[in-house]
Amino acid sequence: MGNRDTGIRTPRPQPLLQIKNLDVSYHVPGGRIQAVAGINLQVSKGDTLGLVGESGCGKSTTAMAILRLIKPPGYIERGEILLKDQDVLALPLEEMRQIRGRQLALIPQGAMNSLSPVTKIREQLMDGIITHRSGTKREAIERVETALDMVGLPNRVLNMYPHELSGGMKQRVCIAMAISLNPELIIADEPTSALDVVAQRVVSQTLVEVKEKLGSTLITIGHDMGLMAQMANRIAIMYAGRIVEVGPISSVYAEPLHPYTRLLIVSVPSIHEKRELRGIPGLPPSLLEPPAGCVFNPRCPEATPLCRSRKPVLQEMEPGHFAACHLLGKTEGTMFEKEAPDYSH
Repeated sequence: MGNRDTGIRTPRPQPLLQIKNLDVSYHVPGGRIQAVAGINLQVSKGDTLGLVGESGCGKSTTAMAILRLIKPPGYIERGEILLKDQDVLALPLEEMRQIRGRQLALIPQGAMNSLSPVTKIREQLMDGIITHRSGTKREAIERVETALDMVGLPNRVLNMYPHELSGGMKQRVCIAMAISLNPELIIADEPTSALDVVAQRVVSQTLVEVKEKLGSTLITIGHDMGLMAQMANRIAIMYAGRIVEVGPISSVYAEPLHPYTRLLIVSVPSIHEKRELRGIPGLPPSLLEPPAGCVFNPRCPEATPLCRSRKPVLQEMEPGHFAACHLLGKTEGTMFEKEAPDYSH
């Protein structure tokens, strides 16, 4: 039976994760770099959210903030990160350590740098299980074997070292490590960026399949709009530390609202039509001295004087589809206007 509009609007599912007015800065000799600037984001249980933007826009910093892994000279200066109803930024360090792995898991960027070259895969997978769960060694081994099977790797991999595996196999080992404790939320930080296109497809399919088997929620970070269209059901676009658009993947691709989103989409090569390859002119701004007004205005082909003087706010332009752009002309429906805690002290 196909979906049809009955006129009855069901309430949106309760968010598993809410990020409210999050600021993350790096204090360096040249000044203060605001890598994440007042972002607001919701992720519902069961979602696959794609977080997309150019390098240096704050995607990985946002992921590290969710896991509370920001290290000096980086600091979470203000905001709330609610996992269900629990603010992870307010938890004692030991409670936060217990949440990592069990409720929140990270698939890191660059499997080669994340696995110990002198330790067999078995020991690396078991380490997190033993640290976070009580139980026998036999139970830990069974959990490791189950996780490895879920990512499509044979048990013989357990007795191998990372250098004996291909890039795609190493990345799937990292996925197995992340899912071994059945976390509710998995964050994959550019999981396919160092792989060829065949391995990218295998790893992305593995991620989606594992997420469905576990009933988990997935945030996948990257810059490939085409790959995100195949994996995610929602997408958030970041630029210079800010969320500029977020919404259902079908809505954002069919009718992108922010000029930056439109330029990202047209920069993706098409296999269906011949067209001139188009990039986005210019470079992202220095976060030491961001431009006044909208941070995208120096590169935006549609910028107005208002764009150069006033920062836009993230507004709901249609159900579930938000954008931060003066050209849209709406002034109501902003996300999370409530003041959030300040962590700078």
